[in-house]
Amino acid sequence: MPDKWGFYTYFDTPDGRDIHKKALYTGSRSLYAGLICSIWDVIHVTRATTPFTVARRVCIWGLPAASVGVTYSVVTGLACSIRQKTDMYNHVIGGFAAGSVIGVAKKSYKFGFGWGIPFALFGLFTYEAITSGDAKLLMPNFDTSRENSHVFGIGHHKWTWDPKKREKLAKDRELFYSGEHMTRDT
Repeated sequence: MPDKWGFYTYFDTPDGRDIHKKALYTGSRSLYAGLICSIWDVIHVTRATTPFTVARRVCIWGLPAASVGVTYSVVTGLACSIRQKTDMYNHVIGGFAAGSVIGVAKKSYKFGFGWGIPFALFGLFTYEAITSGDAKLLMPNFDTSRENSHVFGIGHHKWTWDPKKREKLAKDRELFYSGEHMTRDT
């Protein structure tokens, strides 16, 4: 199912198919994360001033990040093709391989093993959440309407999975925004 803009998402096709699309999807998302980290690094850590050092820092963060995303997709697809099964172990293998790429970038197999385990767990959790239909565990649906926010549309959001609590929160919200909580009984 494409996202709200009609673009391809990772779980639109079964594992082992469209590996190139999945690699492009995860590679672009992880490159985006790497670019954000590199901007943070340039501004707050290294305080690079010349264009060469800025480009160097962007490459130091961006290329390994993109490699992690591409490795996850490719290894997951290859594990599915080799094993001839579509299950959670493919994503665990892909996640571990993706974490190992960080070890290659840092030139330390211990570092790669250390990052491989959380990435494998992330692959397992993501696969289980998507296939069990509990994708809301990954991205809860917050009520972002203006009336539920505070100053300038920024504020806390109350959300829950329990339908009874949702109804109570909706009634409390209506009461609050109607102004009836301000009236006094005389």
